[in-house]
Amino acid sequence: MNAHLLTLESLPAAIAQLAAAPVLAIDTEFHTEGRFAPELLLVQVHIPGGDTWLIDPLVPGLLAALGPAMLGGSTWLVHAGFQDLRLLSTALGGVANTVLDTQIAAGLLGTWYPVGLADLCERWLGRRPQKSATMSDWSRRPLTAEQVAYAAEDVVELPELWAAIAADAEQRGRMPAVFAACAEARDGALAPADPGERWREIAMGGDPDRAEAAVMCALVEWRDDQARRADRPANFILGDGTLRQLARARPTHVEQIAANRRISPKTVDRYGRAILQVIAAALASDPTTWPDPVRRGAREARVADMLELATTVRGHAESFATRLVLPRRLAESLARNPSHTAPLLGVWRDALIGDLVRDVLDGRGALVILDGELGFDLHFRRS
Repeated sequence: MNAHLLTLESLPAAIAQLAAAPVLAIDTEFHTEGRFAPELLLVQVHIPGGDTWLIDPLVPGLLAALGPAMLGGSTWLVHAGFQDLRLLSTALGGVANTVLDTQIAAGLLGTWYPVGLADLCERWLGRRPQKSATMSDWSRRPLTAEQVAYAAEDVVELPELWAAIAADAEQRGRMPAVFAACAEARDGALAPADPGERWREIAMGGDPDRAEAAVMCALVEWRDDQARRADRPANFILGDGTLRQLARARPTHVEQIAANRRISPKTVDRYGRAILQVIAAALASDPTTWPDPVRRGAREARVADMLELATTVRGHAESFATRLVLPRRLAESLARNPSHTAPLLGVWRDALIGDLVRDVLDGRGALVILDGELGFDLHFRRS
């Protein structure tokens, strides 16, 4: 394995190799601890059949100089590349037009998702990479020999792994879905986050009404803004559980906030009045603009549960992962908009589960238990 730490002296050779390569296997190392946004600390690029370059983004101008070569038309191979693409888009000014993700492809060939790189290598290549430097401090310089070997191994495995997964997908007729799902993931990684939807990533607990959801949405936006300004993790400002309690209680006086033993006096002094203003503004806003949570006992929640279960049954029969093919928020959207299944699913999902979704929504089928010698299994039977 020819792994090189990129230097200014070796930059011309690296640029020439990367510009000529039709495929690049790419990975990054970054830290998320103690900061609001991840910090990019290493970029690994492997040319299939050729060299592996380890690029230090802490060296001014080094990574940016490679941008034109890396973006010149090559296909990128990544594994679980969502955060990698976000960081590289900022550092390079863009990403490749075609990005193929082994984790996503594997999710369309098996029921587990997400799955780590080592597990995929064991399944498709029959070997398991060593992961000795997983929690390494990538901010320290110089890098150790162990770090260099670990960083290089991740990208060196990707071309052979992708070839094995792609051959399996081709045999099963899943390559169109793989390409479409990878393109969707690439675009999703580059799309700006919707701050008004961030609150849905936090488990609310209980059965929140729309007023509680509106306050939670406003508090999460406020907390993220404070964390961004301070470059600290969001939970450093206020924890998720504390936000849930504030959204539920909706205090009107600082003393009510201070009565919560989970909120320190220092936090009350610093943020108490701002929190009250955020809550009051959310409650004073137009109720028709408040978010609409899917409550646990509501019809939409029960329909979404049924869609997930039916998709899981088909996924076990046809080998694909429900979490990839039918994320919970998509299931809830389908339950709320049963007449818009095709546009909500998109082409590749519709091909896999469109008929199933429509059968469930239209009441044309049922889940049945079939007994057998080794126990029982669930099947979806169309009526």
